[in-house]
Amino acid sequence: EIIQYVSENYHMPELSLKYLSDRFFVNQNNLSTALKNKLGVGFHEYITRLRVEKAKDLLKNPELSINDVSSMVGYNNPSYFNRQFKNLLGKTPTQYREDGYSEQTK
Repeated sequence: EIIQYVSENYHMPELSLKYLSDRFFVNQNNLSTALKNKLGVGFHEYITRLRVEKAKDLLKNPELSINDVSSMVGYNNPSYFNRQFKNLLGKTPTQYREDGYSEQTK
C-alpha cells in the first residue's frame, strides 16, 4: 500500500520517510527497513530513481522547461534536481534532452 502511494504521489516535494510514517502510522525506522527489504534500495534512492524516470518522459516535451519538469516530479530546487539527475544518469537534464533529440533525428 505504501509503495503504491509513493508511485502515485512521487511528485509531492514533502514525500519523505517521515511523511509516510506519519501518514500510515508506522515507525519511521521500521518503515525504512521494510521498504529497503522490499525494494532492494533505500527510500531516498528509490524516490530519486522514480522521479528521474518520470522526468525522462517529461523531458521529451520541448514545451516544458527544465524547471517545470523539476517541479512536476517533486523537486522544489531545480539545482538539486539537476544534481540528482546527473548523479543517476551521468548527464544533466539539458544534456539528456539534447542527446535525445539528436538521436531521434539521425
